[in-house]
Amino acid sequence: MVVPDEFSSRRNDENGKCVHCTQFNTSPAWCQSCDPWKATQGWESGNDDIDNFIKEFQFNSTEYKKVIEWIPFNKLIDLQEIREDESEIVFMATWLDGIRIIKGEHKEYAQSRIESCGVNLKTLHYSQISSHFNEVKGNIIYGITQNTQTNQYMIVVPDEFNDSRNDANGKCVHCKQSNTSQAWCQSCDPWKAIQEWTSGNKYIDNFIKKFQFESSEYKKVIEWIPFDRLNNLQEIAGESEQVYVSTWMDGKRTIRGETGKYKQSRTKSYVNIIKMYNSKTSSIEKFKNYIQSGKYEIYGMTQNTETNQYMVVLDYYNDKRSPDNGECAHCIRFNTNPAWCQLCDPLKIIQESTSADKRINDCIKEFQLKATAYEKVIEWIPFDKLGNIITVGKGGFGTVYSANWLDGKRTVEGYVRSRKTPCKVAIKTLPASQTNTDSFLTEFKNHMTCRLEGSELEIYGLTQDAKTGQCMMVLQFANRGNLHDFLTQDFRKLTWQKKLKQLADISYDLYRIHEAKFIHGDFHSGNILINENTDGDVKSYIADLGLSRNQDEHILKGGAYGILPYVAPEILSGQQYTPEADIYGLGIIMVELSSGQRPFNGRPFNLKLSVEICQGLRPEFGQGTPDCYIELAKECIDSNPPNRPIAKHIYSKVIEWIKIIESENLIDDKKLDIKKKFNDADSIIKKTTLNSSLLHQNIFNSKFIDTSEINQFIPINLSLSIRKLKETSLCDFSDFPIV
Repeated sequence: MVVPDEFSSRRNDENGKCVHCTQFNTSPAWCQSCDPWKATQGWESGNDDIDNFIKEFQFNSTEYKKVIEWIPFNKLIDLQEIREDESEIVFMATWLDGIRIIKGEHKEYAQSRIESCGVNLKTLHYSQISSHFNEVKGNIIYGITQNTQTNQYMIVVPDEFNDSRNDANGKCVHCKQSNTSQAWCQSCDPWKAIQEWTSGNKYIDNFIKKFQFESSEYKKVIEWIPFDRLNNLQEIAGESEQVYVSTWMDGKRTIRGETGKYKQSRTKSYVNIIKMYNSKTSSIEKFKNYIQSGKYEIYGMTQNTETNQYMVVLDYYNDKRSPDNGECAHCIRFNTNPAWCQLCDPLKIIQESTSADKRINDCIKEFQLKATAYEKVIEWIPFDKLGNIITVGKGGFGTVYSANWLDGKRTVEGYVRSRKTPCKVAIKTLPASQTNTDSFLTEFKNHMTCRLEGSELEIYGLTQDAKTGQCMMVLQFANRGNLHDFLTQDFRKLTWQKKLKQLADISYDLYRIHEAKFIHGDFHSGNILINENTDGDVKSYIADLGLSRNQDEHILKGGAYGILPYVAPEILSGQQYTPEADIYGLGIIMVELSSGQRPFNGRPFNLKLSVEICQGLRPEFGQGTPDCYIELAKECIDSNPPNRPIAKHIYSKVIEWIKIIESENLIDDKKLDIKKKFNDADSIIKKTTLNSSLLHQNIFNSKFIDTSEINQFIPINLSLSIRKLKETSLCDFSDFPIV
C-alpha cells in the first residue's frame, strides 16, 4: 500500500520543488524526504563513530542551512590561532567550499554556497564531540574536521562575530558575508592585516598582531609603520612630553563609499610621533599605556632607523576633537577648535609667506606648529601692511607704537575663518634689534611660550622696518594704556569689585607665566596693559617679557634690572631671581591698586631707599583698604620669600572675594563682613584725591640697579650701616634714623 510520506503536511509550493521527488519542498530549497539521504552520501571521515554521529544529525536536518557535515581539513586554509583558554583553542580559517545559503525568490529557491568563507575552529578531544554538540544545541554548527598533522578533532562554527554582520556595512571581499562594521570583516580582515609585514623583531610583531586580531573596525587597526614612510619630522609642543609631527605617506585608514558599498581606503596624513625607548619591553609597556588612556587615536609603532628608538604614531589631539568645531578638510576628522585642526593646519600655515631672515623664519614656524587655535596663529607681517604708525611710549627696553594692520587679526565667525580688518595693533621694538636679532627673538619666544600656557595677551607676529632693519613684535593694542595710567585716570570711579577684577587678570597671567617655568623679572604696573572693550569690560594683561627667564636660569651677579620699589629685597641684596620675586612685585601692585599712587611717591629712588626696603620698609595702603586684602598683600611683600603665596593661590583668593561681593544671598558672617568692608571702602575711594607724581617719569622706567653697592650697606647692625652710608655722601641721609 502506498501512503504519503510523513512530511507531506510541511510541503508548500512557496518552498519550491524537490529536484529528486518533484514534490514541493518542506522548507526553502529542502526536501526532508530526499535531501538528508543525499547529504549522507559521497563522504567519510575515516572513523565510523564520527560518520554515524554526523549522519544522525544530517537525517534530522529540517533546513538546508542547518545541515552539518564532515569538512576535509584540506578545505580549510589560512589557519590562525586567535584565542586559547583552559577548555579550548580557537582558530580562524577560510573554508573553501563555504557555508550553505539559499538563493532565489519564493517558489524558485536554490541551494548554494558562499565559497572561501571565514569560519572559526575549536579544538575537541574525541570524547568531547557528543557533549559539545549537545551544549551548543540551537546554535549554528557547520561540521567537524580533523587536523591531519595533529589528528585533533575540531568543530567548525560560524565566526564569533556573526551577530555583528549587517548588510549596511557592505560585503567582505574574502568570505562574501556581510561585514561586521563598515568595510571590515572581523573574521577575515584581521588575518589579512597581519600578513606581509615585519618590524624585524618577533616580540614586537606578536604584540602588534595581537591587537590586529582584536580590531573591530578598519579605522582602528594599529600597524607597524616603516620609518621611511614618515617624512618631514618636526618637533611641536606637547603637554608633558616631546611630540613631533610628520607626514605619513601611506596615511591613516579611511572608509569611502555609501551604505552597503563601503570600501577600505587610505589618506596621506599628518600624524604625531612620540619617542618611547630603545628597549622593546619598555616601549611595549609605554605603548599599552597610550592605548589604555583612551585619550589618543593610535595608528601604530615605528622605529627610528638611526637611533633604534621605538616611537608611537598617533593623533595626539584626539580628545580635543568635537563635531561642534566643524570638519578638517585635510584629515576628514572633527577639528580640535572651531575651524582649526591642530594636527593638520599648522603644517599648512607654515607654507605661507615668511621673512627672508632664517632665524626669524624658524622662530615663526616653531610657534605656528604649536598653535592651538586659528586666532592664535602668529605670522610674518610685511611692514607695508602696517599703516598710521604713531609713537605711544618709550621704556627702558624699547619703544611702543600703535598702527593699523591692513590684513587684520585672525578671527572665527560661525566656524568660518575670517580677518578683522583693519585692526589697531601695538608694535614693540627693542634697542639694537637691527644688529642683535637673537636678543629680540628671546623676548618674543618668552611671550609666545607663556601665551601657549594660557597667558592672555594676544601676539600676532613679527615684522621688520624695511628702512632701518629694526625687528618688531606685533601684538594686541591696549587702548587704556598701562595700569598706572588707568588708575590715574579712573581711580575715583573704580569700585573694589572692578579693581579685584584687574587683580584677578594679573594674578592669573602671572600664574600661567610661572606654570610655563618662567620668571617675569621686571614686574611693575607699567608692564600691566589695560584694554577696554566696546561693552565696557576692562581686562588686564602682563606684557614686556624681555627680562623674563627660565626658573633655572641664573643671572649675572652684581646687578638687577627693574624699578626700585617693585624689586624684591632679596634681589636688591644680590640674590638670584625666583618666582617669589615676581610675587613681591605683585604685592606692590596690590598696594598701588589700593591707593592709586605710585609706591613711595615723591621719594628719590636711591641707595637709601634700597637699604630701607631691604630692612622692611613698604609703601602705604590706601585709606579704608579691607583687612583681608591688606593681609594677602603683606604676605606677598614678606621679606622672607618662602612666606609669599604662589600666584595661583592669589588668583583663587581674589576670585573668592569677587564672588562674595557679587552674591546677594550670603548668610555666613565672615563673608558678610568681607562684603561690607569692600563696600565701605568704595565710598572712601570716591572722596580720595590722588597726588601727582613728584618725580620725573623716567624714574619709572626699568634700569640697572647695582646690587653689589646696596649689599655693602645691608647691616648686621643697622646703626653701623647708617653711619657707613653717611660717610659715603652718596645722597642726603639727614632724615635717616639711627637705631
